[in-house]
Amino acid sequence: MSPDPIERGTCPACGSGEVDRYVYGLPVPAVMEQAQHADWLHLQGCVVLGDDPRLSCRSCGHREPPIDPARQWGP
Repeated sequence: MSPDPIERGTCPACGSGEVDRYVYGLPVPAVMEQAQHADWLHLQGCVVLGDDPRLSCRSCGHREPPIDPARQWGP
């Protein structure tokens, strides 16, 4: 069995492993399959409003917003 494409990781604020990950855009099939079995992985669609998280911590409430869509393709 191959490893999951998205790792859960840890919270950068408190170090907890109880984090939720959010994926934006059209996911590859392996990510769609992983999301069916991982309650911490959320598929969000392709509209990013700027304050939508890419990570949120269930322990301390820390949220990391996604990369600014206007800056993701260039410097």
